[in-house]
Amino acid sequence: MSKSNKKITKYSFEVPIFNQKFKIIIGKNQDVKSLFEQQDVILEDFDNADAACFGIDNLIYLWFEPNPTFSVVVHESAHAVFALIRSRGLDIKDEEVFCYLHEFIVDSILKCVKVTLPTVMGHSNQK
Repeated sequence: MSKSNKKITKYSFEVPIFNQKFKIIIGKNQDVKSLFEQQDVILEDFDNADAACFGIDNLIYLWFEPNPTFSVVVHESAHAVFALIRSRGLDIKDEEVFCYLHEFIVDSILKCVKVTLPTVMGHSNQK
């Protein structure tokens, strides 16, 4: 699901087994900050960031500047896994739980967001 205005695009997905909803927001830092300030939400340590993961109410938000790199998506999705696990009062002792959730969240983000894929050993799979 996607909604957009001229400056900000929003997507959403759910992790069914945990019944957890995620919102993805793509937009410039100051535009996103202003959007949340209009809703009386202050995002701390946000001014120099290019991506973030944070929880508000029962939602987990993933924010990215437009055209994030694959490594930024992977980084923020790892934060999202930890946020989800913490929100359920769980502790990750099993690597497979983390890895499956991480894979699911990365795949969900990639279905929504255009990313800049990394160059591996001098070759890129982007055309």
